[in-house]
Amino acid sequence: MAKKARRQSPARQKKRKPGKQPTPRWRVRLVCIFAGLLGLTAGVGGCWIYAISSQVVVHFEQRRWDVPSRVYARPLTVYAGMPLTSQLLRNELQAAGYQSSAEPAQPGQYSIQGNSYVIHTRPFAFADGLQAAQIIKFQLIEKTISGLQVGGNVASLARLDPAEIGSLHTLGGDDRTVLQLTDFPELLVTGIQAVEDRNFKRHHGIDWRGLARALWRNVSTGSISQGGSTITQQMVRNLYLTNNRNLWRKFNEMVMAISLEHKYSKHEILETYLNQVYLGQIGGRGIHGFARASQFYFGVPVQSLQPHQTALLIGMVRGASWYNPRRHRERAMARRNVILDSFAATGLLRRQQAEQWQSLPLAVRDQPGYLNSQYPAFMDLVRRQLREEYAEDELQREGLRVLTTLDPAAQLQAERAAREGLSRVEQSRGWQELQTGMVIADPNTGDLLALVGDRNPDRAGFNRAVDARRQIGSIIKPFVYLLALANGDNLMTQISDAAINIPMPNGETWQPQNYDLQNHGSVPLLTALIQSYNQATVRLGMGFGPERLADLLRRLELLPETALPHPSLLLGALELSPLEVASLYQVLAADGYRTRLSAVREVLDSNGRALTRYPVQLDIFPQREAIPLITFALTDVTKRGTAWRLRQMLGREASIAAKTGTTNDQRDSWFVGYTDDRLAVVWVGRDDNQPAGIAGSTAAMPIWAEMFNGMPLRNIDVYRLPGLTWYWVDWLDGWVTDANCPGAGLVPFRAGSEPVQWRPCRN
Repeated sequence: MAKKARRQSPARQKKRKPGKQPTPRWRVRLVCIFAGLLGLTAGVGGCWIYAISSQVVVHFEQRRWDVPSRVYARPLTVYAGMPLTSQLLRNELQAAGYQSSAEPAQPGQYSIQGNSYVIHTRPFAFADGLQAAQIIKFQLIEKTISGLQVGGNVASLARLDPAEIGSLHTLGGDDRTVLQLTDFPELLVTGIQAVEDRNFKRHHGIDWRGLARALWRNVSTGSISQGGSTITQQMVRNLYLTNNRNLWRKFNEMVMAISLEHKYSKHEILETYLNQVYLGQIGGRGIHGFARASQFYFGVPVQSLQPHQTALLIGMVRGASWYNPRRHRERAMARRNVILDSFAATGLLRRQQAEQWQSLPLAVRDQPGYLNSQYPAFMDLVRRQLREEYAEDELQREGLRVLTTLDPAAQLQAERAAREGLSRVEQSRGWQELQTGMVIADPNTGDLLALVGDRNPDRAGFNRAVDARRQIGSIIKPFVYLLALANGDNLMTQISDAAINIPMPNGETWQPQNYDLQNHGSVPLLTALIQSYNQATVRLGMGFGPERLADLLRRLELLPETALPHPSLLLGALELSPLEVASLYQVLAADGYRTRLSAVREVLDSNGRALTRYPVQLDIFPQREAIPLITFALTDVTKRGTAWRLRQMLGREASIAAKTGTTNDQRDSWFVGYTDDRLAVVWVGRDDNQPAGIAGSTAAMPIWAEMFNGMPLRNIDVYRLPGLTWYWVDWLDGWVTDANCPGAGLVPFRAGSEPVQWRPCRN
């Protein structure tokens, strides 16, 4: 039976069209493969985007720059009645990077009008807290401060922020000073946005309009004349990426920028950018951030930048090497003026102001400011003393703030004396190849105020102030006389200055002679000291033995325990550095209170919290009661003794305790002088230790005088020295006599050692 044909419904008949072929399988597969690849790409790309986004966020969260420790001078404290000269004050302000201004409206500016001074200090975090910016006013009347005001109110004293004098770097790496955003000047913060990213506050990492505008500009000009990177993109590139120009790096940069903008505030991003941007190079060290660049190029804190200086630094962001103002001054000048035009166009400056700043020179320092090269001898000692408490890595990476004892004005005076004074000595006497080491200290606190280790103070290397140990000669003599006075003698005790022969253990005989090769007979101790008689000094010292002097030096940590006390020790057969000689005389200058000489006062962490303080620690010296007699005798050295020409060199009357020193064959010239508040040591000689034909009074003393010319000195009032009584005595034999007798002098005595014999006036 035949099957009946199936009858299709009309709907199925309409669906099938004649000639319609089914879709080939290869096309279906191609679509599936493409969709799969697209999904795989999206998945991998999404994972990659997530990975690099997470990476940049983690790195930004954990960012920790290696910040070298900053070293600061001591802050200048001014008070009513303080002795001060205009030149010293100018030196102080210059060292601290202050700018002269007719109206010091900004921190870091000052003005001088006649005798009136106005100083607008900068904020500074001291160990006792943050000191805000303040306006200090006073007058200098006859080299004395009067009418002191702080913030318009009468004040007894005021403190200026200290000068930054250097930093403790690694040999390579980056150099930066990290500041908070609020610490940067307003013109810098707004100016960098006006020039580099005007839409910074409105975009989310990528400025698409700016990118399109830059692309159109580059296409229309046929060159890459404009970039479209935002500040966020630039910061990402500086922190995480290289400068290789390719699409892959650009893609990563954009993803990272968007991620950062999503995670962090504009405040945090801009602060990081201002601290990170690259602005120069010195050797293997990169200069990063505007705060460090301000010091590097202008030698001033970033808060003290003038508009034309701010414009120059902002202009260098585009290419620090290309616009380097020390190498390409014209190119840098042109770029700076373009930035000033941008300031005017965006309303940051009035057009007239911009044109005035454009007319000024670059004002860039010839040498990099405030790096390791400043005050190299002092910085060397700071580093040595810090190593006693801190590891080198801490000093180079932790961003510590080291507050030192340096007095910038005194340091400048010492440096000038080293250069000019030594040249003047050489020219007047025909000497050459002389070198010097110099120290200035406050004997009462132990603060080291200045240190010079080379005749060219800017030259780093061998630090003669610390490391040049040379025989000290007659510098030792006051301590021989100190022991005699502490043992019951007085300044008028008679002693023989006749020739003396001392047998030595090896069978030889030591025969010391006077500098003038003369014998002076019987003389008072005072005369023997102020005239520096060798024979009398040796006789005096042999009376109690060189061992006593050796014990004194050991107590001062200036002589090893194992050293044998040779009789020549009495005449200075001992090698000390200028710093060690200053430590020796500190005991005399501080009336018998001994303290360690130090270059560091305290160390703060990066947030201003005190880590280590170096307080004054005083020890009472055993022979303290006899020290006022030595101080009186040393003031007489500058009146009737070997340093009688000192007051003439200073050009003024001054009561200074001093001692000259000259070694055998005139190899070394020494001079030590101290007042109530200053102690200074000068050594002059040759590095090869050959005879130089110099004496203490002809080489070291003139340089000492050069150093203190124009510097206020607090004279020693000998009549107020403690524990002394005064008598008019005959200079020849020390007997008490009448004040109006010829040859009579007023001499101090310790209680119990007064003269008992009296004589009338000599005929």
